[in-house]
Amino acid sequence: MSKKNKITKTGNMSQWYSYIIQQAEMADYSPVGGCIVMLPYATKIWEYIHQYHNINLKKRSVENTNYPLLIPQSLLEKEQEHIAGFSAEVAWVTKGGNEELSEKLAIRPTSETIMYHFFAKFIQSYTDMPLKHNQWCNVLRWEQTVTKPFIRGKEFWWTETHTCHASKKEAQTEVKEALNDYVDMCENLLAIPVIPGKKPDHDKFPGADYTTAIEAMMPDGKSLQMGTSHLLGQHFSKMFDIAFQDKNEKKQFAYQTSYGFSTRILGGLILAHGDDDGLIIPPKIAPIPVAIVPVYKTESKNKVVSKAKKIKESLEKLNLDVVIDLDEDKSPGYKFSKWEQKGVPLRIEIGGQEVENNSICAVRRNWKTRIKNNPDLGKKEIIPDKDVEKQIPKMLDEIQNELFDFAKKDLEKRYSIAKTREGFDSIIKEGNGYCETGWCGDEKCDEEIKEKTAARIVLIPNNPKQKYAKCIVYGKPSKETVLFSRKY
Repeated sequence: MSKKNKITKTGNMSQWYSYIIQQAEMADYSPVGGCIVMLPYATKIWEYIHQYHNINLKKRSVENTNYPLLIPQSLLEKEQEHIAGFSAEVAWVTKGGNEELSEKLAIRPTSETIMYHFFAKFIQSYTDMPLKHNQWCNVLRWEQTVTKPFIRGKEFWWTETHTCHASKKEAQTEVKEALNDYVDMCENLLAIPVIPGKKPDHDKFPGADYTTAIEAMMPDGKSLQMGTSHLLGQHFSKMFDIAFQDKNEKKQFAYQTSYGFSTRILGGLILAHGDDDGLIIPPKIAPIPVAIVPVYKTESKNKVVSKAKKIKESLEKLNLDVVIDLDEDKSPGYKFSKWEQKGVPLRIEIGGQEVENNSICAVRRNWKTRIKNNPDLGKKEIIPDKDVEKQIPKMLDEIQNELFDFAKKDLEKRYSIAKTREGFDSIIKEGNGYCETGWCGDEKCDEEIKEKTAARIVLIPNNPKQKYAKCIVYGKPSKETVLFSRKY
């Protein structure tokens, strides 16, 4: 593609997003609309997220399990408030082979009903709790709106954890700790700053007492929900008879929680860090943190390639995944562009000169659209061979921190405060991020703003910057400080 016709993030973010996930080999489109193939490059990132999150789950004694994909209609519809939240999106199996089924089977849109059917069997005594089951699986929701790979689709992959506790206090602690884990994962692994808080009651998970969530601001001024953690209370346990004998041999109902995040966070990763030239992946989660590109003439090929292999071996001892690009059909310039587009954080160039000087040339992923913010990015750095094992990890750590710091500063620029309706309208019209303001607690206020501006309440933040005396819509006394924003 010529520079003139190049699809850029700054030119058209939506078009760029669809283009780059294919060019960078993250995903491809399925023959079924709203479904994708998650290719190995994206799958490896998802696996790293598995590993990181599984460590946090293990710390809280959560066990990985697998529950059935198909849910009987009678079971799914047992809890009406819950199914009402998903009814329009449920896909049904009505035939098995050539036979009509006596009862329709739902392809899981979420697993509460099937898991709680079994929880009622597993729990008899207070000694059976806490019970904490997690599963990594795919779910299907017949999404009617426009789909976008990873961000919104019919089928997606996620982790969903469901827990049962003997007391409400224990369940509340679980909800809080789970959300804290998500903050940690997003900020320390994905280098994406997030805002934790609570959803307004009219936007909570169907059947929950309350829902907490983390939100991330994307470069187009829209908020992306990155994870949720719900206190379900005793609502489902009473419906599914998840009961136990307490220490006084009295029947009690369990207090429940559920929490999870999906491959939507991969979409957030692409949007948050990518630039006009393609992906930018934080080193801690990069499928390929280091790519070595040998640059040689025929007479120096053997020496250059031999050195590249030695450097690769030394870095792999540090548990770094390293590739050597030995494609002889492509020029060095093509290879540089290829690895830049795939978001590889660090490229190592080795040529005849590096062989002679016992050194390597390390090049950070060049943020051309951000270069004014950090003139060091994209510069070549000569590293003596003896310092490679020390300097390369150090550079990767620096890149990880730089990505987070840049995203944090961008979030701060996109966080505004409004004390008057005029100020609020001006901020929302600009559509450049979050607007913190007061809210009376009436859902009608949220609906009015949504109808007029497409923005809505995305979160009641845990740590608001200010308190507000009046609701921004009708001037009623404010009960909550909220964040309005357009959202994905």
